Amino acid sequence: VLPSATWKFTIMKTSTADAPPNARSPDDAWAINRLLMNWMAPVAWRGFRRPLTQDDLPGIPRPLEMADIAERTRALWAAERKKEKPSIVRGLWWPLSRAAFLEGSALSVLTALVNTVGKPLLLLYMTRSFDPAYGISKEVSFGLAAVLTVALWAENWSRAHGMHYAGDRAVLRALSGTIQLVAEKSATLRVGVGKEGAETTLVGNDLMRSVEFLKFFPMFVTSAVSLVCGVVLLLVFLGWVALVGLGTMALVLTCTVSLSRLAKRYQQRALAAADKTVNALREGVEGVRLVKMQSWEEAFCEHIARFRADELSQLRRFRVLTIFTICMGRGSPVLASCVTFLVFSYAGATPSPDVIFPALLVFQSLRVPFIMLPLFFSIFTAILVSVERTSAHLLLADQPATTALERVMELFGAPQLD
Repeated sequence: VLPSATWKFTIMKTSTADAPPNARSPDDAWAINRLLMNWMAPVAWRGFRRPLTQDDLPGIPRPLEMADIAERTRALWAAERKKEKPSIVRGLWWPLSRAAFLEGSALSVLTALVNTVGKPLLLLYMTRSFDPAYGISKEVSFGLAAVLTVALWAENWSRAHGMHYAGDRAVLRALSGTIQLVAEKSATLRVGVGKEGAETTLVGNDLMRSVEFLKFFPMFVTSAVSLVCGVVLLLVFLGWVALVGLGTMALVLTCTVSLSRLAKRYQQRALAAADKTVNALREGVEGVRLVKMQSWEEAFCEHIARFRADELSQLRRFRVLTIFTICMGRGSPVLASCVTFLVFSYAGATPSPDVIFPALLVFQSLRVPFIMLPLFFSIFTAILVSVERTSAHLLLADQPATTALERVMELFGAPQLD
């Protein structure tokens, strides 16, 4: 009833408004509309009545406007460069994205608590409600079912908003500031320092890959909290037998960590090969007249293809190791639950339904941690390589500051006096 009422009220309030929707940011919506994501109702209603145009779409959220990011980025990096060991993560990314990151992380923690603690405990008491020995009334059973419904909604809502704040807003603010610094560095870089076309490779390759990887960070927060809570609940439900299943998962995790170290090596090689590919393409574009005049098109295409083949070879190895790591993490909870209940039965214990079903649900909730946490090591190493390359480029020497008179004398020479 509440979502329907707020949705209808939002449409009645805005459907006759003359101002375009993009005059308002989603951040300007009421708290209840942000909670239920009803700020999209006016856009959906207009799209139902007529085709949408650019003016019908909501405006850019204020935290993502470059007017706010640009000046702060310059000030932060200027202060960071004065330190002994400057870091774009500590000095730029964290201050720019701290608020959105913390908000998204808090929502990710809520997702983990609902998924790993709330749902298994509710299932435990719902299962016991079918046993007359516990004396749970029907009213309480229906109440537990209603709470479980709310828990399912809260889990999905907090996951979506956590991914949005920590995986989109925080990442985009950090990316926007870093791209600005790289672009400004290309205008002030001292002649002869650094690689030609390095800014193209950093923006199009390193930073874009880092953005795609950083979008998974809220899932890492959820996975870490779920792992701790899941281990505690399994020990409560199954006792020492839970250590068998957890040991199986730990063994798989150890193997995946070793694979992630190997993946880092291939990631570094892939980035180095990508630099060679971009440089070869740049040479072809800059010397296109000579290439056409000498009919070197096929030879130059083969020259570029050799660099590209080496790059794809390293990328293929990195991706294969990453997918293999994901598959091992995905199958780990299934294998661990089978081993755990086999040991549980051989130990002479008779598990009851109010133990089996919650324990299985906890094992299933541990699938994401054992998929994402091994993947985290591969992603972390890939981001670390890109951060080191970007920091090294931003710390290169700049052109010395010159006055207007010195610049004129450099171009035309000193005046000769008779």
